[in-house]
Amino acid sequence: MDDMVWVDTNKRKLKKAIKQFESWIGETLHLELHVERIKILNIARNDDDAKGSGPIDFVGYKHYRRHTTIRKRIFKRIRRLLLRMHYLINPIRWQRLMSYLGYLKHSNSKFIIKKYELPSILIKGGMKDEKIQWCFC
Repeated sequence: MDDMVWVDTNKRKLKKAIKQFESWIGETLHLELHVERIKILNIARNDDDAKGSGPIDFVGYKHYRRHTTIRKRIFKRIRRLLLRMHYLINPIRWQRLMSYLGYLKHSNSKFIIKKYELPSILIKGGMKDEKIQWCFC
C-alpha cells in the first residue's frame, strides 16, 4: 500500500483506528507506518471556511467536502489536448483522451465538457452517440 485516506467525523476514533491498523500491519505483514507522514486534517464545512485545512489532494483529484475537482496540472494537459484535437485526431491523442475521460467523468468537471465541445470531438473521432451518452452519465 502506498497512499491511504481515512475519513471520520470524530478525531479520537480516527486516531484509535490508525493505532489499531498500525499494530495489525506490524503483526500481520511485518510493516510499519511512517509516523511523520500521517496527517490528520480538518476539512472545512464550506469551501470558504478558513478554519479547515482545504481540500485533500489525492490521486489526481482535489477532494472538497461537497465536490471533487481535478488537479490544475491535469486540467491544463486535458485542455491542451482538446484544443489540438479540434484540428487533428490521431490514435495517440485518441488514447490519451480516453484516459482523461475517466478523470472528467469522476469529478465535477461538466464545464470542461461543454466549453471544449468534448462530445463533438468524440463523434469526429468515430465514437457512436450511445457510447457518448454512457460516458457522461
